[in-house]
Amino acid sequence: MKYPILMENMENDLVICFSSKSTGHVVVHNKHHSKGSFKSDWVPATDTTHWKPYIEPELDIEIFEWEVRRSVKASLELVPTLMTEEQAKKEFETYFNKVKTGRSWILDNKGNIKMKVKLTMASPGSEIGENAKLCYNTKALEQGGKDITETLIHNSKHLSALRFAYATVQITGISVPAHVQIVRSGSHMDFMVRSLRYVNINKDGSNFVMPTELTQEQQDIMLSQWESSTVAYNKLLDLGVKKEDARAVLSTNVSTSMALTGNLQAFWDFFILRLSPRAQKEVRAVAVEIFKLLQTEYPQVFKQELFNKWYKEGHND
Repeated sequence: MKYPILMENMENDLVICFSSKSTGHVVVHNKHHSKGSFKSDWVPATDTTHWKPYIEPELDIEIFEWEVRRSVKASLELVPTLMTEEQAKKEFETYFNKVKTGRSWILDNKGNIKMKVKLTMASPGSEIGENAKLCYNTKALEQGGKDITETLIHNSKHLSALRFAYATVQITGISVPAHVQIVRSGSHMDFMVRSLRYVNINKDGSNFVMPTELTQEQQDIMLSQWESSTVAYNKLLDLGVKKEDARAVLSTNVSTSMALTGNLQAFWDFFILRLSPRAQKEVRAVAVEIFKLLQTEYPQVFKQELFNKWYKEGHND
């Protein structure tokens, strides 16, 4: 049997990430064992009357890689004779190359969260120019008229016409502070955000969003704090504290998901603020991904020259 490996209890919902025969962390908790707890004396993973391989997880498994890394690290620290660091690294990479096939991950191979953006709705781009033609009493496309969208937006600067086309995007794997910045900069947009008042972080794939460009020591300090906060969160839930109150101990950089919808002028204004070099890197990365999606959908509006200008120097008009 190759370690690390996920094993599910045959009688309850408990799932352990084993880093050796009897050592591992709880990945899916039950009433007896809290998520993230560690033991070195589990019923051996080789006991087929007690465990079965956990191949197709039912939970959002986006935090799984981080759990495995922590399990391997804990094994090396608490039971150093189990495997050398080189062996652990080799086994880990072999295991993950096999398990990650066909799956979507928030965490990359450095433990950083991968943000994802998806376009879920986009109204026809023709609505921009066709509605604006009312101002000029010009022919509609169906009457043999021309498409005036590009000239309207980039030459005439008639940006109010952008309010007649709408788009909706969904974002996952961003931090709560990043979501707050998006909301603050998204005037004339509407939002839906996952609520930790109602959602248990153990069941929705919530994790810690690691800031970029930190040293390993700095990352370790942050991850240590995150682990402590999740232990406290689970303990408070066990003691009967409501999720809306237990969340107070969590890191501000806990991950979340959101949807935002708005007209294209609202997105235009959002890009001016958040593509700028002055924007925080995480939010800027979100803006880049949204721009790519809308550029594909509305190439006459969100042109590459516009992106280059805002991304390089911000908005100086």
